Amino acid sequence: MKRRREIEWRVYPPKKKPFAFSNGDDVLVKSKDGKTTYRGKIRLEDLLQAKQELKKAATDEEQLSNPGSKDQATNCDSKATPAVDGRSSFSPKSSSNVSVVLSKDQTVLQLSKKEQSRRLLPSFALQTPNIVVTPETNFFRILAKQVTAEDRVLEIGCSTGETSKLLVPPNSASWVGLDTSEQMMEQCKTTIGKKRWNEDTCHVTVVDALVDPIKAKQECTIHGAVTVVFIDIGGNRECIGVLRMLSWVLETFDQHLRLIVVKSRELAQSIQASASVGEGTGLVENGNEWFAKHRKKRAFPKHPLKAPMATSPKGMPICRYYNYHKEGCSKADCPYDHEYCHFCLKQGHIARNCPTLIDDDDTTVVLDSPEVVVEKETKKS
Repeated sequence: MKRRREIEWRVYPPKKKPFAFSNGDDVLVKSKDGKTTYRGKIRLEDLLQAKQELKKAATDEEQLSNPGSKDQATNCDSKATPAVDGRSSFSPKSSSNVSVVLSKDQTVLQLSKKEQSRRLLPSFALQTPNIVVTPETNFFRILAKQVTAEDRVLEIGCSTGETSKLLVPPNSASWVGLDTSEQMMEQCKTTIGKKRWNEDTCHVTVVDALVDPIKAKQECTIHGAVTVVFIDIGGNRECIGVLRMLSWVLETFDQHLRLIVVKSRELAQSIQASASVGEGTGLVENGNEWFAKHRKKRAFPKHPLKAPMATSPKGMPICRYYNYHKEGCSKADCPYDHEYCHFCLKQGHIARNCPTLIDDDDTTVVLDSPEVVVEKETKKS
């Protein structure tokens, strides 16, 4: 079976604040006025080295004045570090302080725990692709800062353009917005504004990727391979719709993707309730496995008619009985589509045999040809 790259899943924000950073973590640092964001790395060694130097200095001084006395350096509260980022010093007893080395000029900033909450953001997906799920719009827009000037961004559900204006160039290399409403598309362009709208780097269109995936892919790649995707198809939309959209994105753009951000309250709550999530980082343990199992669980309804309506790329409603009932569709003259999979909208199989929904241990999936072939192995009774 064709394997995707390993992807880290996260829920943002994590339960505990501030974010639990580790030495060497990539971060985003907001300037004091909040108008500029810089990239950098956490460097915890600075704190350890400073503490050790203070401890040694205090020990040497104590031994000179009182030879043979006990070492009191561990209780030292001296403030002897040089001024950094406008702060004259920091207390070695405060282990919550962190140092950040800015990428642009190697300037070192020291941030207190309070400043971390206000100015420091994690930087996702620079080494490993990430899927970040967030429940609310304000966090969704904060995550727009993850985009780099080299990213080719796809926004699914651009709506009125309030998030779009944070994603378009010069914040990215290019931007494509999708929506299912002509009115929303026009409003989105208005919100972005004529000064920032450039036909060479910005494109917005009306298309539903789950109804017409072929056209959607053509529109999405008009500026080249997509590297970042933002998905907001309705915070209260049924979770299976979000999972189906995620599946389409992963199947269509997998090889070049580095980051997917999803706004879905239901999906975020579902992850928190049924997966192991790091309290300080939001990292989901075995996120890919969770996604596969949860998607399958949500995809297969208790009754075929409980599945949401889906339309084939040809515009015909797809037969749910044919896709989900163990006996298939019993109507010889069924007016609904029997050609496309109800879940992934591809030809060659039904939802019960969809390659994106079947466990690896009971199927062999061949993806070398345009037609996806699923060969069921015989299970022992």
